[in-house]
Amino acid sequence: LAGATASLVFWALRTPGEVIKVRQQVAFDNDERITARDAYTRVISDDGIVGLYRGFLPTLLRSLPFDSMRFTLLDAANAALVDTAFASYAD
Repeated sequence: LAGATASLVFWALRTPGEVIKVRQQVAFDNDERITARDAYTRVISDDGIVGLYRGFLPTLLRSLPFDSMRFTLLDAANAALVDTAFASYAD
């Protein structure tokens, strides 16, 4: 649950920046140079605030399982290492 929550918060904060970056890259490929501010203005005028979150759901569907598993395995590895490290002090 912690991994899924962390992933959700991370991508909710990161997705607008990714959308702006991709818009700039596409403009560059079309021999047009635009600033981040120009890209932001275009997204807002074309799609509204929802446009900043284009691709959010597929990103979550891709990352939630991985991040949940990563946090679970990290906790298990941490517990195993702590048990091993303190077992030598018990002797």
